[in-house]
Amino acid sequence: MATLTTNISAKQADPKPKNMVSGKELTPNFTIIPVTYTTTSTDANADTINLIKLPKGTKILSGSSYVYSGASTAGTSYTVTVGANADVDALSTAIDIDTGGKVAFALTGVVELTSESYVTATAAISGAVPNGVPVVFYLAVILP
Repeated sequence: MATLTTNISAKQADPKPKNMVSGKELTPNFTIIPVTYTTTSTDANADTINLIKLPKGTKILSGSSYVYSGASTAGTSYTVTVGANADVDALSTAIDIDTGGKVAFALTGVVELTSESYVTATAAISGAVPNGVPVVFYLAVILP
């Protein structure tokens, strides 16, 4: 049975200075961007939250992205879909943010932005929304 190599493992197997693997080769333009939204008592059903504007060609890895809600919003049903490219749920169908804690995006895959545009969250709310609950969207992206 053969042992096969990738472009990076081949360089690592022959550690001459010319073969040193840079951090950019290991994680080319990959980052996780935390974007914080703080709820208000005026949040309403069907509100759109502009999370962040990203350049054309950005790839968003929905399977590696998640949301963290800082506290329970008891008595309220508060979910969001996360979208891009004018598709309100391109990155995730309904994410329940009213119980607090970490919730992964509901979809997996990669969405590439077709133009410079906002990544958005669209709210579905029933009940009174408390003021001041931090909701952090962690977006896994590969920048162009």
